[in-house]
Amino acid sequence: MTFMPDGQLLVTERQGNLRLVTTAGAVTTISGTPNVASAGQGGLLDVALDPDFTTNPAVYLSYSESDATGVGLAVARGILNASGTALTGL
Repeated sequence: MTFMPDGQLLVTERQGNLRLVTTAGAVTTISGTPNVASAGQGGLLDVALDPDFTTNPAVYLSYSESDATGVGLAVARGILNASGTALTGL
């Protein structure tokens, strides 16, 4: 999880969900996350904000992905929309 500048939290869930938790405790699922390989120790792992998040709302995710050769670690960047409900341009 990571704290946003306004005190809200972005929380990853192993199965691939990214959640926004408000300071009041309301939870919203953010769309646009990558497909993850959540077997074993894999899944949606870390989340980080751009160092200048207030002017560049980029969110970085690390996660496990699978292809024909096996499972590996990947890193992606997406832009969190103004309402905090979707990642775009992942």
